[in-house]
Amino acid sequence: MSTRTNSVKAASAPEHPHRIYEVMAAEHLRLDGSLDLMQSRKRNANVETYQIFRETLPRHIRIEERILLQMAQERNDGKPLALAAKLRLDHGELAAMTMLPPTPKALAAVRTVLKVHNPLEDGPGGALRAMRRTCGHRPTRVSG
Repeated sequence: MSTRTNSVKAASAPEHPHRIYEVMAAEHLRLDGSLDLMQSRKRNANVETYQIFRETLPRHIRIEERILLQMAQERNDGKPLALAAKLRLDHGELAAMTMLPPTPKALAAVRTVLKVHNPLEDGPGGALRAMRRTCGHRPTRVSG
C-alpha cells in the first residue's frame, strides 16, 4: 500500500451507512485541498498528487451517480432530485477534465466548475441534504 501523504485520501467506509453524506462532503474538502495544493505550484502540479486526484474524483462521482442519486430517485417515487440533471452535467465535465494534463489552465477550469458545483451538493438545500432527507432513516419525500 502506498504511503500517500497529500490531502487526497480515499474516504473510509462510514461507521454508519447514513453517514455516507458526511463522508462525501468531507471528500469534497479533501479534493478542494488537493486542488489548492496543486494550484499553489507555479508550474504543472505534482504528478503523484494529480494522479491521486484523477483517481479520487471519478470514483467520488461514481458513488454519487450510481448510488446516491439512484437511491434518492428510487425513494422519491421514481422522480430524480431537482438538481440531478445539473449535477450530472457537471460530473461529465469534471470527469472529462481529469483526462487533461495538470496545467495551470486545466486546474483553473476544474476549480471554476467545482466552485459552482460543490455548493449545489453541500450547501443549504443542496443535493446531499436532499438525498439524506430522501434516503435517511426517516422516509421523507423531497419536493422540487
